[in-house]
Amino acid sequence: MRRLILIAGLFLLVLEACGPKISAIRTEEVSFISLGDTLRGVLSKPKGSGPFPAVVMIHGAAPATRKNYREFTRALVHQGVAVLNYDKRGCGASGGIMWYADFNDLGSDAAAGLSLLKAREDIDPDRLGY
Repeated sequence: MRRLILIAGLFLLVLEACGPKISAIRTEEVSFISLGDTLRGVLSKPKGSGPFPAVVMIHGAAPATRKNYREFTRALVHQGVAVLNYDKRGCGASGGIMWYADFNDLGSDAAAGLSLLKAREDIDPDRLGY
């Protein structure tokens, strides 16, 4: 009987160690307007009420979606920083046509994302960046 209890206890310990973890990251689908197009993304935040410092992840010149920076996002959120990842214009769920956008347009998109963060109560408007 002792062996059975010991084996069951070890099984439960292994199951606990290998089982799914509850994430310390909360996510929220968001959208904002830039140059007449709706851009969509996800705001990832630490657990808690905030206000949190926050950053907007900026894409390079190639087509990109909110999924491109998952590891950076995870690392920043675990350090207490909220992260806005959005689908580049014309990519993923965002409107617009990527191939017509120049760097000024893409800069305007990032600035519009920052404006979205500034307007939120759970984000500290004095601790924002790209």
